[in-house]
Amino acid sequence: MPFRILFASDSQAVRNGIERACADRGIAIDRFVKDHAELQRALVEEHFDILVCEHRLRKVEMLELLGDLRKEMRDLKIIMFTHVANPTLAAQCVSNQLYDFVLQCGNANKLVSVLESIENGTPNPNSVLDRFRAFMATEDWPIPQMAELLTKREFQVVVHLALGLSNREIMGSLDVSLETVKEHVQNLIRKLKVNDRTAAAVWSLRNKMPTITFSPEDLN
Repeated sequence: MPFRILFASDSQAVRNGIERACADRGIAIDRFVKDHAELQRALVEEHFDILVCEHRLRKVEMLELLGDLRKEMRDLKIIMFTHVANPTLAAQCVSNQLYDFVLQCGNANKLVSVLESIENGTPNPNSVLDRFRAFMATEDWPIPQMAELLTKREFQVVVHLALGLSNREIMGSLDVSLETVKEHVQNLIRKLKVNDRTAAAVWSLRNKMPTITFSPEDLN
C-alpha cells in the first residue's frame, strides 16, 4: 500500500509544481494544507506516513513545531522543503530528527526522488540530512594543535557551535542531557580562553575547524 503524503505550503505555485512533478512519476499527494492550523487538523483527521513542509507557513516558523510533531508522531517521516539554503537550518533539522531536507531551488524531482526512496524502502544516496547527520555524529575528529586541550566530546561540541546550534539542539544531536552540553560548553570556553559560546563558534570558524555545507547537487 502506498504511503500517504501530506504537503504543507502556503504557495499555490509551489503546490501546483510539486503536484505535477509527483503525478508524472506516479506519486499522489493525498492532502494539501496551507497553514499550521490546517496542518494540525489534517493530522488529527487522517493518518499520514509522510509530511512535506515548508520552513515557514503564513509567516509562522515551522521548525520547532515540526520537532514537537516528530516527538508525538514517531512514525511520521517529516521532510523540510525550503528555499532557505542555510546549513544551520539543515543541522537544526538533524537535531529535531526530521527525515530529510530538500531545497526548492533547481529540479523539483529532487523531492520526488526522496518520496520514491521512502515508498521503495531504499536509501536515498543524495540525502542532505544523511550527510549532515553523519558529519554531526562524527566522534573521532583529528584535534588540531590549537585545540589540543579539548576532549573529543568538547571538540565535537565546538563543531556544533560553529553550525549555529543552541545547547538544546546540540543535546538533540548528540543524545546527551542538557546539563551535560552546558558543562562541555563551559569547559571549552575556559580552555579556548574566549568569553562565551558565540566567541567559541567564531573561534572555530576563524581557525577552520571542520564544518559542512550544501553540495552543488543540492542547489541544482
